[in-house]
Amino acid sequence: MDGENNANNTESQETVVEEGQKNTEQPEKTFTQKEVDEIVERRLRRERKKFTGLLNGEDPREIELAEREKAVAIRETRAEVRGLLDTKGLPAEALELLDYTDKEACEKSIEVLEGIVKNAVAAKVSNVLRGGEPPKRAGLSGDSVRSAFGL
Repeated sequence: MDGENNANNTESQETVVEEGQKNTEQPEKTFTQKEVDEIVERRLRRERKKFTGLLNGEDPREIELAEREKAVAIRETRAEVRGLLDTKGLPAEALELLDYTDKEACEKSIEVLEGIVKNAVAAKVSNVLRGGEPPKRAGLSGDSVRSAFGL
């Protein structure tokens, strides 16, 4: 009897565990072939880079550290440039157009952008100021004014 009870208890525990697992399992994520290809390509690039570095006698950790330092430097430069663009009256969207490879390249791209914006604004202002023929006003001819005053 005890053997049968133990067997029944084991079966009921297995059923509970199975039901519990069913409740906690999440549906599996499916990937498209394109997503899988992108994941594999990123991984292969990273591993090739490590392998090339090892062949050249470079430590992959040092390479990764250098890449992180470069990313931090770019973020810091972007923050500084954001303030600079604001003081020059240039839109913050211009941050995406600038070259952040080094400080000189960034300064050069800001100068070029500033020149482009100034030229565009000057051309627009010139066009507006040049104007054209003044608009005709309806009903204000010389004859209608004279007749209104009885002249």
